[in-house]
Amino acid sequence: MTRESEASRKQRQNQVIDRILLVTLVMTFFIWIMAHIRAASIGWTQRDWLQGLVALALITLGFLRKKIDPRIKAILLIGLLSLGGVSGVLSLGMLGGTIFMFPTAVVVAAVVYSRRSTNVFILLCLAVCSILGALIISGRIELAYDAAGIMANWSHWLVYLGCLAFFFVVAGTAIHYYRSESDRLMAELYTERDRLAAALEEVHTLSGLLPVCSACEKIRDDKDYWRQIRNFLQDHAGAESNHGICPDCQKKLYPELDDLRDE
Repeated sequence: MTRESEASRKQRQNQVIDRILLVTLVMTFFIWIMAHIRAASIGWTQRDWLQGLVALALITLGFLRKKIDPRIKAILLIGLLSLGGVSGVLSLGMLGGTIFMFPTAVVVAAVVYSRRSTNVFILLCLAVCSILGALIISGRIELAYDAAGIMANWSHWLVYLGCLAFFFVVAGTAIHYYRSESDRLMAELYTERDRLAAALEEVHTLSGLLPVCSACEKIRDDKDYWRQIRNFLQDHAGAESNHGICPDCQKKLYPELDDLRDE
């Protein structure tokens, strides 16, 4: 990969990360409000304070997205989303709405890092959820709320659906951005292909036998028109012509110039 294409790739990554952060800023604000409504209904826990800090950090990162290095932005975004996911699973298990922060973090990782690194992160997310699930099943971690009660609470459904919408919007934003970029690059590729094809056609025209008038030395083009040689070359080879005189013609037309040179 050339230095120019690498710079273009990093620029596209930074643009999509900024779009994700903008979506995160808006969505996190509304989900935070929903979480406060739920907390007022079912009670506050340490999870709510932790998720509040995560939400505040995500909103701040969204506002400062233009001032932070793209790699650092990606690391912070992935870390905060993963932390939000862990906090939800610890208190509500698989019913925690912020569990959707894990796949959202994977989308961000896929934008910035290689397929291999992304796969490693996916396995890490699955391992964290599996460990937390084992601790909950074994009774070493007690859920803050009863599953039946929490699923019957409308405010929890607001948070759950908000987190689900957050994942959908982030994933859709990333995919549609790369689709539009792919369409743009393909259009540029087709334009360049057509330009090269036209150039090759011009080369083919110049490399073949050119009919030249033996009297006036005009050239017949592929449309059967007789044209001045300088106009033909300008159209087919992009060459500009200027006027001069060759040594043989100079001797024939202006012999006095040779006499002056000899003196």
